Amino acid sequence: MTIRVNAVLWYRITDAAKSVIAVAEAPIAVYQLALTGLRNIIGQHDLDEVLQERDKINSLLRAGVAPSTEPWGIEIERFEMKDVELPRPCSR
Repeated sequence: MTIRVNAVLWYRITDAAKSVIAVAEAPIAVYQLALTGLRNIIGQHDLDEVLQERDKINSLLRAGVAPSTEPWGIEIERFEMKDVELPRPCSR
């Protein structure tokens, strides 16, 4: 089963020089890192956990991404799932 997850990520640049020197195109790099992290964390949980343990998963998302952005001079403030869309049943 494939589900669609919408998430939001808030980050802050704490060191402008690092965010330019340490990584090419910081906003795109943060987006790609968040997308990969979201897929990895969601893939490790069953659907019931994704739907019921939102706070736990949000904490795991932030903890999974934040250490990677620190060397870039970027602090992850929040990373949260907004919506989880289930596939519509097929009508035959």
